Amino acid sequence: MEHVILFGSWASRVAGVEGAFPADVDVLLVGSPNRLDAFDVAEELGDRLGREVQVTVMTQAQWNASEDGFVRDIKAKPFLEVA
Repeated sequence: MEHVILFGSWASRVAGVEGAFPADVDVLLVGSPNRLDAFDVAEELGDRLGREVQVTVMTQAQWNASEDGFVRDIKAKPFLEVA
């Protein structure tokens, strides 16, 4: 895994953007992690946090792709790279 990125409402609140307390945590894993392991860890974290953890997995090439609308949306808003 090359990057672990928090995005969405959780990252926005950490950045000081006002809004409702996040109902879930959006996590982007960039690289080539084992998807089943990633989803198992997300489920464990969700149980600990008491809220759902949504995991998205993409390659480094996808993260670098400027034409990808999903990536552009993440990069246009607050996000937090944690690893």
